[in-house]
Formats: sequence, C-alpha cells, structure tokens
Amino acid sequence: MSKQSISRNLSYWFHVGLWRLAAPLIKVLGLDRLLWKKYVSDKMIYEGWQTALSEVEAHAPFFKAIKYRPKYNASFDQEKILLHAAIAVANFHYFCSDIEAYRRSVERIGLYLNYVILTNEYEVKQSDIWAEYLHAKASVEMIFGNPAIAACINSEVKKLYHQKQRLTLEEITYEGCTICCRMESLTADEDYLLTAIDSQLKKLSNDLINFSSEEGRKPDDPELKTTDFYIAMLRCKAQMYMEKPDVAILQENIQKAKKSKDFISGFDLETYNAIVPLYKAILSMHKQDAVKQTKGFYEAFLLAFEKRRNPHFCLMRIPDRILIDLANHVKKNRAFSNQTLKTLKRRKNFEFLSKVVIVAILAILLPAFVNYFVIPLPQIGFGFVNEKSIWFFSLGLTTAFASLIITWIKFLTERFDRGLIYPSALLGADIICGLYFGLATPLIAAAASEMIK
Repeated sequence: MSKQSISRNLSYWFHVGLWRLAAPLIKVLGLDRLLWKKYVSDKMIYEGWQTALSEVEAHAPFFKAIKYRPKYNASFDQEKILLHAAIAVANFHYFCSDIEAYRRSVERIGLYLNYVILTNEYEVKQSDIWAEYLHAKASVEMIFGNPAIAACINSEVKKLYHQKQRLTLEEITYEGCTICCRMESLTADEDYLLTAIDSQLKKLSNDLINFSSEEGRKPDDPELKTTDFYIAMLRCKAQMYMEKPDVAILQENIQKAKKSKDFISGFDLETYNAIVPLYKAILSMHKQDAVKQTKGFYEAFLLAFEKRRNPHFCLMRIPDRILIDLANHVKKNRAFSNQTLKTLKRRKNFEFLSKVVIVAILAILLPAFVNYFVIPLPQIGFGFVNEKSIWFFSLGLTTAFASLIITWIKFLTERFDRGLIYPSALLGADIICGLYFGLATPLIAAAASEMIK
C-alpha cells in the first residue's frame, strides 16, 4: 500500500471518528435532519443509482455517522428528496459490505413509508421510492437467507411497473430479480422447475429485444446491454442448481456476456469481472479441460472477487457444493457464496455470548466485592458465616438483576440482529437466565429467614 493510500485512509477514518463523536450531540440538538438536507440539496440523486452512490461516497464519513431521520408529519413530496438520498446511503452500506447497517437503513425507510401509506396509499405506491424500497427489502431478505420472501417482494415490484400498460425496462429487470431469488428457494431434485425457469429467462431476453424495438433504442445502448448481460448470467446461474449443468447453455451465455462487456461500467463491470471468470472455470471443469486452464479462470475470479467492493452479490450465490468441487479440482482456496453473512454471524454470536457471560460472572463477583471491600464488616473473611443474611440477599439480588439484564440483551439482539444469532446461543442464554432466576428466589427467601432469626 502506497504512502498516499495510507494517508488517504487515515484521513478518512479520522473524519469518520470526528463525525461519530459529534453524532450524539447533533442528534440531541435535532441538527441531524438539517445537516441531511444540507448535504442532499445540491446532489445529483436523480441521475441514476450509480451517480447517487458516488455522491454518497464523496461524503461517506458524514453518512456513516449521521443517520436519516424521517419527519412523519412532513409532506410526502418534500420527503421524497431525502428518501432518494436514504436509498443511496443504504446502497452505499450494501456495497461497503456493511449488511448490518444496510438492513437497519432499509428498515428505517420502511417505517416511514408504511406510516405514510396509511393515509396516502396511492401516491406512495405509485412513486419510484416505493419500488426502490421494496427491492432493497427483497435484497435484505435475500442476504439473510429468505429467498422465497425476496422473490415475492421482487414480484410485487415487477407488478407495479407492469401496471403502466406497456413493457418497461424496469419490469424486465425486476422479473429477472424475481427469477434469481426463486431459483435459490428451490429444493434438490427440481430440475423440471429449473428448466421452466430457463424458458422464462429466454422469454425475458426476447422481451428485451421487443422493448428495444418499441422504444427505438440502439442495440448497443448501455442500459440494454447491461440488462442483457444479467439475463445471460442468470441462465448460467440456473444451471448451477441443476443436477448436471447443460454445457451448451453455459457456453452460449458466457459468449453472449462477453459481447456486452464494452458497454458495462461501474459496479456492474465489477460484477462482470468477477462472475464471468467463475462461470468460465465451472464450464471448463465440466468440459474436462486441462486443469491449468480451469485454474487460470478460477484465479482470475478470485483476484476480481478480492478487489470487488461488494462480496455478496446475487450471481455468486450458487450451491456451495459447486464451489467446493471447483476449489478441489484446481487445488485452490475455496470461495464462499455468502462469506459476508457468515463473518457477521460469527461476530454477532461472539458479541452476544460475551455480554451474557460477563453479566453472569459479575452477578457472582459483585456480592463478594461489596461484602469484602465495600461494607466494613469486622468479621472479614468470616462474613459468609456470620452475616449470612447480607450474603444471601446481595447474591439473590444480583442474580435476579442478571436474569433481567440477560433477558433484555436477548430481546434487543432478537430485535436488531434477528436471523444472525444461532439457536444454540439463544438456548444457552435462556438456560443461564433460568438458573439465575431460580437461584435468586431461594437466596432472597433465605436472607429473609436469617434476618428474622
């Protein structure tokens, strides 16, 4: 890493730190919304999602620290500007692999929209913001392992655009998103459904051609080429779920994707650079090409995957057995279909269990500390014998409080980190909570008994 790069990173995190230190005071003073308006007012948030994302990146330290706060009694028309920016910030979290912040950003937007929809349903559901929010919500469900729910939500978005009585590029795009989610929700031995999915994707490709003709678009239009690339890659992804992939379909669509490369840019190009070499490597393995050739494709994929800002992208979510077979075939490190989620789950479980264990230990140590070092008993060292009521009462009190605190920690964890904590970790917390609560009652009763004596 160059000195310039190190200096830039240090400056970035210094500014992030400053904003985070100032964030509590800004929020208390109610300046967070005013600052959001200031940052958003002159930005190009309507010029496409990649442009909006670039604008957010330019002010990343601010947006990392200061969260969007909707004004529930504001006019929906006025709030739209901030909502577009909030969607862009959510996308920024997504492409920075901060899926925890991504989910919370999407939930915050949803709370506002679902409130406004109670009194202004038509205007909200006809807005682009509603469609963008639903797609983001589907992405959250997809990342956190609910593909069937994600497919239903994306299908709803597709229907919103279908109501316009004419074929739109958005309708084609979200139909592709629905199919992408749907194939992940299938169980094993459902090749007949995957065959139907492949037929639907071929129809979608024809719909794109018809759309181009009806709208008078040029064949080399970047938007069309990008959409065509994703449809081709979805056909390859569908083959990954087959018991035996169709080599001809893989080869045809990889070649089709290559023709689109010169017209793809930004984050979509990053996706191209990672996913096409991966599917090439899988194709090469199934064709039984030389291992050296397959290894070259796989290494190109790994290199692009490491450089990509967002490691959790839909075309990478293929059965792990394929990735295991490929890694074993070329004798290289294995890639994971959802590495970011696995890492986040490990961190969240460690944090949750650490809090529970610390509270449980403190519940035992605190009475000893109070009795031996705070309360000046003349019988130091014999307090447990001669001052039983104090010991029983303090130990009963701390275990009771520990039980309540652990319950509260579990409640907050299930609220904000749902789907991330393993059932075994939750069960462990329940057992400790139950034991401590069960211990508190007889200890306090024993303390009362000693006092009566």
